[in-house]
Amino acid sequence: RVLDRSGHIVGRLGGEEFGIIVLSGEARAMDLADRVRTGVAEDWFFVGDEVLQLTMSIGVAMAGNEDGVADVLRRADEALYVAKREGRDRVRVAG
Repeated sequence: RVLDRSGHIVGRLGGEEFGIIVLSGEARAMDLADRVRTGVAEDWFFVGDEVLQLTMSIGVAMAGNEDGVADVLRRADEALYVAKREGRDRVRVAG
């Protein structure tokens, strides 16, 4: 896990899944998620003669007063899979 200068906590959850705990409201979390998504898409990766452009789908969930970590992660994961079903390379917030 890494704590960035904004106070956000970043860590790998497993496989190809990462989490960012954003210590702010939904609008700021959505903005950060979209900036991460577009930043990844702007980079090109070279593998031999092949050029790869990566995309990412992101699920965002807000924690309520009664939520445990597992609750928030489950809702973020559900939002992630909504983003994937809708065509990938997008950010979706948990309902």
